[in-house]
Amino acid sequence: MEPKNNSALRCLSTRWRSATVKRDVEDLAKEYDYIVVGAGTAGTTVADRLTENYTKTVLMIEYGSLALDDSFVPPWNVPASEFLYNITSVPQPNVNNRTFPVINGRVVGGVSAVNG
Repeated sequence: MEPKNNSALRCLSTRWRSATVKRDVEDLAKEYDYIVVGAGTAGTTVADRLTENYTKTVLMIEYGSLALDDSFVPPWNVPASEFLYNITSVPQPNVNNRTFPVINGRVVGGVSAVNG
């Protein structure tokens, strides 16, 4: 049953509405036809295409969080740190060897979820 006020789930296809989040290894099946690692835009697209064949099972693994709406991105468009990897660039020689944060989403949807 779909939650009443969950616009994120309402916009998903019917197949994805029947997907379930598994948080413990004991909840997983013994085997899957396909395993997709990473639930960014590419991973979710691949998993969606694989599920077009309803006889196949797909396990999608994501290290990051599952955000069911965009409330984790405040109005100034800087996501909460729990939705970002703590990655810094290598020193950049053309700017006096300064380093910079590298924005990379640790959330289902990947960097597209945090970049809008």
